[in-house]
Amino acid sequence: MIDRDYFQKWIEPKIVNRIFVARFVKKDGTERLINCRLGVHKYLSGGKSVNNPDKHLTVYDMHKKGYRNITFDTLTEIKCGKLHFVKGVMLTKEAV
Repeated sequence: MIDRDYFQKWIEPKIVNRIFVARFVKKDGTERLINCRLGVHKYLSGGKSVNNPDKHLTVYDMHKKGYRNITFDTLTEIKCGKLHFVKGVMLTKEAV
């Protein structure tokens, strides 16, 4: 699990507007890797978001071309360039 506060302070500033890979556990218990990006506003329909930003990370899925919500409680890994976070611990590319 990657904590929301940790994500906002340490991870988000490094990956915003960049493509990254996130690993999380879906509601049905299966694990998923998603190639995604933060900060995409082009495809918003103008409606009000009903997601709780304290619990969900809203990303744009680059493969499926749509928005997805990842629950912070199930987010286990983020990779972006040389940055690699596993369960809130930052690893370097050399350590992987």
